[in-house]
This record gives sequence, C-alpha cells and structure tokens, in this order.
Amino acid sequence: METKTIAVIGGYGQVGRVICERLLMQHSNNVIAAGRSMRKAKAFSEEVDNKVTPQLIDVMNTGDYPDWLKDVDLCVMCIEQKHPNFIKFCFQHHIDYIDISPSYESLSQVMVLDELAKKISV
Repeated sequence: METKTIAVIGGYGQVGRVICERLLMQHSNNVIAAGRSMRKAKAFSEEVDNKVTPQLIDVMNTGDYPDWLKDVDLCVMCIEQKHPNFIKFCFQHHIDYIDISPSYESLSQVMVLDELAKKISV
C-alpha cells in the first residue's frame, strides 16, 4: 500500500485526536495534527510518542495557507468553517477532502463545490 500524507485539521481536538489515533493504528500513513495552536498540536504529538507531525494552520485565513499543505494527499476537516475557501484550495491542489462537520451549513458549502470537484477529478 502506498504511503499517504493525511492532515487532520482540528487534529488535537476531541474528534480530531481520535481520528489521528485510528489512522496511526490502522495505516502506515504520515499523519499531521494541525490547527491554530502549535502548542496544542505539539502537546498532542508528544502524547502519541511524536507519531503525528504537529502543524500550524488557520483555515479561516481566506486563501493564505501554509506550503506544507501541498504535500498532503488527504485532508480530514474536524472543525466548522465559515466559508468554502479551504475546501476550494484542496480541490484546486488535488488534495482529497473529507469533512466531519455536524452542521448542514458546513456541508452545504462543500456541495456548492461539487461541480469543481468533478471537473478536476477529486
């Protein structure tokens, strides 16, 4: 199986940490726990014996995303978003995207980009 790089946004939160831990148990993937607090990301990384890579990202920052994202194969979103800019960024950079959002509002933003996703085959 090919090794993938998976970024879990909100990766040190309640849902994100469970996803990171499951990915570490079941796959030989590179797992990134990312969010707005590098301190929290590093603390979580230490909790799992530095098996996840801590990274800093603010998906609410419209369009100015860190360079490390370009090496990501799959992004798992574990936080609510106010706009679809990050989703669009993922699609445009051929990053597979999974959203684990509890609200219809967040999921409806993803559906708006369905045609773009089909067009670029993500």
